[in-house]
Amino acid sequence: MTLRRREALTGLGYAALPVLGFAAFYIIPFGITIQKTFMDGLSGARFIGFANYRGVLGSAAFRLAVGNTLKFIIVGVPLLLGSWWGVAMIPLFFVLMVIRMRIEERTLIQGLPGYADYAARVPCRLLPRIW
Repeated sequence: MTLRRREALTGLGYAALPVLGFAAFYIIPFGITIQKTFMDGLSGARFIGFANYRGVLGSAAFRLAVGNTLKFIIVGVPLLLGSWWGVAMIPLFFVLMVIRMRIEERTLIQGLPGYADYAARVPCRLLPRIW
C-alpha cells in the first residue's frame, strides 16, 4: 500500500465517525419523523396519507403562527441586522396591521355573538386606555 493510499484511508476513517453520527442522530430520526406524519396516531398502525397535513394547514392556530413568523421576519430580522430598509418599512407594516385589525373587528362583530356588546363596553381592546 502506497503512502498516498494509506493517508486517504486514514482520512476516510477519521471522517467516517462524524458522518455515521450525523446519520444516526439527524438523518435517520428525521426520516422516521416524516414517515410518522403519514400515519394515524403515534403507533403508526394505519397509513392516512396527507390527512395530518390537511388538518394542520386548515388550523387557525397554524395560520396565526405562520403570520406571526412572517411578521417577525419582515420587521424583526432587518432590525436585528441593522438594516435601515427594515426600519423604513415599519410605517408601512403598521398601516397594514391597522387595516388587518379593522377587518378582524368587522369579522368578529358579524360572526361572533355578543362581540358587538363587548366592543361597545371595552373601547380600548388593543392597548388599554390608549386604543
